[in-house]
Amino acid sequence: MTSTFAWFKVADTLIASNIAIDFYKNEDFSIGLKKDGQTTFFDSTDSSGTPSIDNTTLKEYCPGYDPTDLLDLSSMYGSDWLNSSTVFANTKPQLKIGYYAGSNPHETATALAGYMQFEFYFRSGKNMYLFLSENTSLVANEAANQKLADIYGYKVANLNKVQDCLRVSFYSESAFYIYEPNVTTSSNTAFAGRLNTGAPISSYYDIDSNHNEILYGEYNYADSQLSLKYDEASRAAVPSSENLTGFVSGTNPIANGGLDIDKSISEGHLSIAHEKTYTLSELSKVDEKAYPLVYIPAYDETKPETIKRVVVTVYVEGWDLDVVNSVESGVFDLNLAFKGYYKSK
Repeated sequence: MTSTFAWFKVADTLIASNIAIDFYKNEDFSIGLKKDGQTTFFDSTDSSGTPSIDNTTLKEYCPGYDPTDLLDLSSMYGSDWLNSSTVFANTKPQLKIGYYAGSNPHETATALAGYMQFEFYFRSGKNMYLFLSENTSLVANEAANQKLADIYGYKVANLNKVQDCLRVSFYSESAFYIYEPNVTTSSNTAFAGRLNTGAPISSYYDIDSNHNEILYGEYNYADSQLSLKYDEASRAAVPSSENLTGFVSGTNPIANGGLDIDKSISEGHLSIAHEKTYTLSELSKVDEKAYPLVYIPAYDETKPETIKRVVVTVYVEGWDLDVVNSVESGVFDLNLAFKGYYKSK
């Protein structure tokens, strides 16, 4: 196994304005960035304190890269872009925007901004599998968040939740994995639920014209056997103003009871899509059940197929229950590192 290859560091708010990709000596693989159809490869530098790729380089090589806020998006409806007809060479992962008052509760548009996406090209002097390294981490910058809390009156605990709702996905010719930081098992986040799209002005979950609470998200809404269940026992009390969120709200007094999701599943044929994520231990483990990001054959300049493309996407999963109103100001530190395992396919 090679030594750890740390590529990518972010240390800022949910604004991508401080990114560096570090390289170390004596590594047999390098990373490329493409501009105007040409790929430039960056190798290890003589000075470990000077990154080969920094913010300026990313702005030069990554179209549309700009320090902008991350928005609460979602990887739901992934089959819209990743399916049997997908052509890897001209495909990048897509994310969906959140819901708003009056929007279609089942369908939502593809996000054009509000996330970071980088297209990298790997090559290696030896046959190897590329893995995420156990040195990868994504944590809240608690000191910076405390300063924000002191200045703006935020709850520092809410700011620190940024480390729990961020995701990093990896898309290659052979795999698509979503890394969920800071968990030992996948959260299995549901891609559907009740929402209060008017929060914090509104105190109630949205209802339709028939006074039924709306179920937003990805589920079998077109199934003729589907029957959502409503009852008084599921009526949610209005929370205190400090606890009110789009996820945590009350049932409108004029609603026909509250939506019972569990009963809708057990008795009403409801099937909700869930997020499939992987932990760091899963993505960094090298064994017969490993999850390599891609296989990289020994580089041959006469064979373009020995250079492998990997698309990295950093975003906020909007259905994660840790997404609260002030998390958008949270400061986080991301250290993204890869390692290689030398082995022929």
